[in-house]
Amino acid sequence: MFFLSSAALPGMPGRAESAQAPYMGVQRQERGRLDAWVPLPMVMSQDLVDENARYWIMLEMDQRPLEVIAREKKLKVPIPKPRLVLEKSTFTLTFYSGDIVLKVYPLAIGKYTFEGPKFQDGDARTPEGDYYVCKKLTKESLTNPLMGTRWLQVSYPNLKDAQIGLDTGLITKAEFNQIKAANRARVMPPQETALGGGIGIHGGYFDSMGKSTKTWTGGCIGMRNADIEEIFRHVQLGTPITIKP
Repeated sequence: MFFLSSAALPGMPGRAESAQAPYMGVQRQERGRLDAWVPLPMVMSQDLVDENARYWIMLEMDQRPLEVIAREKKLKVPIPKPRLVLEKSTFTLTFYSGDIVLKVYPLAIGKYTFEGPKFQDGDARTPEGDYYVCKKLTKESLTNPLMGTRWLQVSYPNLKDAQIGLDTGLITKAEFNQIKAANRARVMPPQETALGGGIGIHGGYFDSMGKSTKTWTGGCIGMRNADIEEIFRHVQLGTPITIKP
């Protein structure tokens, strides 16, 4: 079993020394005693750590501003070549600059997402595949408090989603062609077909719900307001989004 600790890894400042300490350590309990320090990135990759432990440990990872991390890695701001990679199985969003990992954030996903990727309107699943940001909204344009303070719309459905919909009879050939044209132009695809739509990365998580559940959305990606506000500043329309199982 692993425990968060406020002490730092060897050579790293502790929280008492620096409020911006980039890493924390965890200790492992074996036979009733606390064992050696284990670096957090290592803990995140070990199968013996259960899902919830990985999730809450991850919340204690690098909390420095994205701009600070980027400059430390010799990157300019605005951050070049931003892209977002979401992993549903680990409830994480990783912000990349090209192939450089900058920061990892916690997230929540659709309540029925582990029954498979999004397939049709109303299934409360989070899609999987390659998408892009097709719309950006600030708090002033959001009427639902569960959406938090920012909205980044995911370009669902993509061409693969549309092909499945066509093959299964959910959409017509004309609707398929409209989705195909929108994806080629990297604009918002049709949102009113039987495939559904309105999938976005938004705030409202924790701020309104506390640490209650990681699968509470209707298919969207829920984040803490502070996290989505930070990401929002560094992505543009067309920024790539990859959603993995």
